[in-house]
Amino acid sequence: MKYLRAVLVLCLIGYVSSTVSVQDYVDTMLSNINNKKEVIENNPALVHHIYQYFQAVYPRPDTSRMIDFQKSKRMEIFKSNLLYVMRHNEDSSTTFKLKINQMSDWTDEERDALR
Repeated sequence: MKYLRAVLVLCLIGYVSSTVSVQDYVDTMLSNINNKKEVIENNPALVHHIYQYFQAVYPRPDTSRMIDFQKSKRMEIFKSNLLYVMRHNEDSSTTFKLKINQMSDWTDEERDALR
């Protein structure tokens, strides 16, 4: 019975942590940092870590077929969109907040193709 409780608690912790949105993950990770944009710009390991979390939350069925150039290009697109979201959300004159979503590593052409 004791082991069953431990397993249930671990499952609950895993479930709760798996439901954290990418935006909430980024916000929590950078909550104690003053210049968030500079940290993102100058820390490729951090961007890679955030992008790996993004890929876990929004998996692509064809990622195994992507060549390395495309993966690094997608991460650059993601980084650019992440910085855009951060700049927008820090602007006190905006009336809404942006969030990272499943299209945050898409090119403009891929998003335009949805229309």
